[in-house]
Amino acid sequence: MVDNADETLKSLNAEMFRKLMAGENIDGVRQQIDEATARLSDNRAQARQIATHLDELQSALALLQADQITASAEALKLREAALEDQAAADKLRNPFTLQNVTQWLIDHGPRILIILTVVSAILWLGRVSKSRLVDLLARRGRRGSREDRENRAKTMLSVFHNVANLLLITGGFVMVLEEIGISVTPLIGGAAVLGLAVAFGAQSLIKDYFTGFMVLMEQQYLINDVVRIGDITGQVERISLRMTVLRDLEGKVHFIPHGQINTVTNLTHGWSRAVFEIGVAYKESVDRVIELLNKLAADLRRDDGFRLLILDDPVMLGVDAFGDSAVVIKFYIQTRPLQQWTVKREMLRRIKNEFDRQGIEIPFPHVTVYQGAAQAAAGKSGSGSDSWDTRDVA
Repeated sequence: MVDNADETLKSLNAEMFRKLMAGENIDGVRQQIDEATARLSDNRAQARQIATHLDELQSALALLQADQITASAEALKLREAALEDQAAADKLRNPFTLQNVTQWLIDHGPRILIILTVVSAILWLGRVSKSRLVDLLARRGRRGSREDRENRAKTMLSVFHNVANLLLITGGFVMVLEEIGISVTPLIGGAAVLGLAVAFGAQSLIKDYFTGFMVLMEQQYLINDVVRIGDITGQVERISLRMTVLRDLEGKVHFIPHGQINTVTNLTHGWSRAVFEIGVAYKESVDRVIELLNKLAADLRRDDGFRLLILDDPVMLGVDAFGDSAVVIKFYIQTRPLQQWTVKREMLRRIKNEFDRQGIEIPFPHVTVYQGAAQAAAGKSGSGSDSWDTRDVA
């Protein structure tokens, strides 16, 4: 714009000079020159204003660029700080980092260790003091013999020990879960639902526990008793609320759930009997044999090795049956529990030895063999028994 005004002014000056040289009137040109000069001044002033404003804008732009650079640097720093904070947050949220594990052990490890130590100590004390408690209860009891009281105490303490261990371990487990940070309230609700499902789906298991509770309450049999359950006979090794463990004479162990027990025969409840059925030949005097058996039983009771095992004098029942080849004499000896077999074996040994000394025959099967029809015919006309051969075959 200034350049155009300047060019116009130059052309007007040239026009005025030409007219001066030609002697023409220059008033019109002079007026145009004045107007052009005024416009040039205005344009220059306007150009200066624009230049000033442009300088101001450039300065503002420079400031804005500087602010942008500063803001970019600050944004970069903030981003780096945010990334560091994010990494720190991720590190804090990860429970398996070394720092978090170490801190968790410092905060919770001692309390968990104390819980486990207390539970283990109580379990150990219960196991160690079990035999002492059995001895204490057996000495304080008045019902039955000491051995009966010990068996009764072992049975009850065994069940109580199992239940107490279960409750103690469960309580310790719940405390450890609470210390770890796992809420047990949902677990308790789930356990209730599970218990309800078990009540419907495991009725036989509930029957086992209920029957076991009744067995213990009624003391139908105790540990170390010899019982017959169904077709199984053995010594009771362990009784829990759910099952009874028997060991038979061959050493086999039988695990019998209480729900399957219908009839129990206790062979050693309170006292036992050694029952004897002695067969003698028909030729023997029954009164003599009975007298001899009574004497042998009396001698056995006076024996220092067996007198503590026998509770009463033998009871002679007399002749019990006429067998195919023997007269059966029956009697029994009342013994302490579990001792009937010891007494019976010793008594049978003494009976065999004494019968051998007295010449009393214990019969066994006989077979008569005839050798040939001719000898049999000769036997009819001869001297009788000399014509045949008789052999005893056991």
